[in-house]
Amino acid sequence: MSENSEKDPLQAVKEQIKTQFKKAFDDLLEESLKSDTPDIDWLCRLYEELRTRICNLTPRRKDRIAKIHEDMDLDFFKQLVSHNVFDAVSMDSLIKYVFSEIKQLESPARNVETQAELEKVLKIFYTEGTTLATFVPVFLRSAHSCIDKIYEDKQKFLDQFKK
Repeated sequence: MSENSEKDPLQAVKEQIKTQFKKAFDDLLEESLKSDTPDIDWLCRLYEELRTRICNLTPRRKDRIAKIHEDMDLDFFKQLVSHNVFDAVSMDSLIKYVFSEIKQLESPARNVETQAELEKVLKIFYTEGTTLATFVPVFLRSAHSCIDKIYEDKQKFLDQFKK
């Protein structure tokens, strides 16, 4: 048990609920992706959410946002997924692209940590027996975790000016 949860039992319960919620989400996503009729709309919304969170890190850079939208074209993604042609090569490209964007947008001090996360994700991806259904939740969780750290760093920086 962490020092923080020992001091605040409610915090431990919150963390446990948060962990269970994430696990349930991942399980539902995996189940949907394994299905004969996966929820493509849900998958596309998750893709769009990832793209939006990346774009929101540079809200004033319309050129960068346009490039990200071009590189992560939602309609094209939906076509690939709908026609069952989003394959391992496509996933590999998406993984590398997303983590490349994250590394460009984060503090350089985080680059080593993000590179290690990318390597961990790729290792899982290339493990025999891994399928897109089992991997997509891992990838999304990892990418969003790295993006969350950028938002946290940004908030800490802004908080310095409030003091």
